[in-house]
Amino acid sequence: MVVDEAAAFVRPAVESAGERGAAGSGRGGGAGSERARLEAYIRASLGFAAARPEHARALRQIVCNTDERVAEEWLRGLFECGQRAGAFRVFDPELMSTVLNASIDGVADRLDPGTCADALVELFDRATRAGLA
Repeated sequence: MVVDEAAAFVRPAVESAGERGAAGSGRGGGAGSERARLEAYIRASLGFAAARPEHARALRQIVCNTDERVAEEWLRGLFECGQRAGAFRVFDPELMSTVLNASIDGVADRLDPGTCADALVELFDRATRAGLA
C-alpha cells in the first residue's frame, strides 16, 4: 500500500537526521543531548530543503497525503525524553512537534536556510528549555 511505502521511506530519514546531527554536534548524552538532537533536526530539515528543494516539496506532499505523522511522532518522543531528563520544560509534546514542523515547512523554501535555522533553533530552544523564567 502507498501509505505503508511512504512511511517506510520517511521514518528512517527523520530518525537518522536527528541522530546524525546530534552525533556531529559533539554533545554527549545527558539532558543536553535532547537539545542537540532538536537543533540537529531543525538544521538538517532546512539544509535538506535548501539542497534539494524539489525532493523536500515531494516529501512534504507524501507526508501530507498519508495518515503517518512520522516526524511528529519522532519529535514527540524526543520532547518526552527531554522532559523526563530535565532538558525541556513541561509542555504538550504533540502540539510542540506540530508547531515545529509547520514552522520548518513554512520557511523551508522561502528564505535563507542558515538564517532560518538559526532563528528556529533559538526560538524552539527558548520555547522548550527547562529552567527559564
